[in-house]
Amino acid sequence: MLIRKTAELDNKDKATTMLETISDFSVTDDLPSPRLLNTHCQFRYLPKGQIVQRGKIIHMIRNPKDICASYYYHSRKDNIFLSFFGTWNEFFDLWMSAKCAYGSWYTYEKGIEQAEKDYPGMIFTCSYEEMKKDPKTEIGKLADFLEVQCTDKLIEDIAKATSFENMKENKIDFSKAGDGTTFIYRKGSYGSWYSYEKEIEQAEKDYPGMIFTCSFEEMKKV
Repeated sequence: MLIRKTAELDNKDKATTMLETISDFSVTDDLPSPRLLNTHCQFRYLPKGQIVQRGKIIHMIRNPKDICASYYYHSRKDNIFLSFFGTWNEFFDLWMSAKCAYGSWYTYEKGIEQAEKDYPGMIFTCSYEEMKKDPKTEIGKLADFLEVQCTDKLIEDIAKATSFENMKENKIDFSKAGDGTTFIYRKGSYGSWYSYEKEIEQAEKDYPGMIFTCSFEEMKKV
């Protein structure tokens, strides 16, 4: 939207431009420049051309506890790629042992952290929580990273268009192809991991040294 300088949602499903779902990369030749692609893959698996040409990367970080809870629901409803039919406890064990699709969240974030040091200026990291709390400010930061000049009005319009509620209602979503309900957009909130706090506390005991528990509010003060 920032690049196109419009607050209109595009007419493409995100799955059509995910690196891991593209079977023939020649189709990307027809995409207008700058091409927008997305992926859940770790940094080390990105195409070499991405690194050589210093293609800009937007990296969104989110509380891993919320990611785990969200991933659990997504995996249960996605019968196309994931097809998980177990319990929360079973899924949590898979998550903690890095046996879910894409591997360990911790390994993923460590890779991004190192890449930010190796390729300064190439990666823009934003927080899901901050984007939810103050989308206009965060979108403005993203515009600066992309070197896109835009008005305050456009940023405000984009913030409204990309709200969870509007995206869930109006964004093209392949997951609705079955029974008409979506598994891509569920709650769009943060803090839902509290429902599983006991399991996470137990995991901290079962996997000593693997989990670092911190307060988002305290991190903001540093």
